[in-house]
Amino acid sequence: TGTPDLDYTNGNINQFSNNDLDLDNGYGAGYPFGGTFSPRYWNGTLYYTVLSGPNNAGVTKLDSITPPVCSGTNDVYATIQNFGSNVIDSVQVFYQVDQGTVDSFWYTNPLDTFRGSTDSAASVLLGNYTFTNNQSRTFKVWTANPNNQVDTVNFNDTLETVINTGLSGIFTVGGTNPDFPNLNAALTRLNQSGACGPVTLQLRRDTFAGPFSVQTPTVNSQNPLRIVGASRDSVVLTYSGDAPYALFTIDGVSHVTLQSMTLRHEGTNDAWGIHFTG
Repeated sequence: TGTPDLDYTNGNINQFSNNDLDLDNGYGAGYPFGGTFSPRYWNGTLYYTVLSGPNNAGVTKLDSITPPVCSGTNDVYATIQNFGSNVIDSVQVFYQVDQGTVDSFWYTNPLDTFRGSTDSAASVLLGNYTFTNNQSRTFKVWTANPNNQVDTVNFNDTLETVINTGLSGIFTVGGTNPDFPNLNAALTRLNQSGACGPVTLQLRRDTFAGPFSVQTPTVNSQNPLRIVGASRDSVVLTYSGDAPYALFTIDGVSHVTLQSMTLRHEGTNDAWGIHFTG
């Protein structure tokens, strides 16, 4: 267990370090923090346990894949990291795509220890892969045999990541066997993965609970978003809260159409139907 040295913070300091770790500290400046002591930083003491060994490698992230991932080919990289107390001069990297064949290679450039004089991490190429719109691909990457020794700390060995490509086309929402079970699921996928073409969400007869938001800049004049209800009376978007105030927020995005539905905000405090920002 490391000695606690992260106490009350005030002002503009948002990164802390010691011999074991770096801590990036976010802050809140807007609602619900208000103007008092704003911006507010996380305050407190961090207790932690260092789980390591002399030969300890792992995988931290997939590189070079940022939304929107549209139809085409992309190089996929993974970052491997030395978490141990020994410099690693070789480590085996395994990877599997969509539960297919397991491939591997040896990485033989030195990986220094954490806070050593050279890099303790490296980005390694897994391959060039074909992606299509409206697709999910699963990449599993793991390390083994650092310095040709047994890795005794295994919780950080493996990374499994699903890459959701951008949306394009017509999708059903709600009802029987839909593409998305509800409107929030559809908008979450769109906001996270982006649009790779015009997108139409067809809402079946139902009441959909909000709040809702569209906030991906990939929705634009070339990739407009249409949310179309079965009819005004049979499709209802509803919300009764006040954080956020709005039932539907369009955040810095253009070319969004809502058609053939009822928007019903049942809140009693600053109840907004649609809020345009940005």
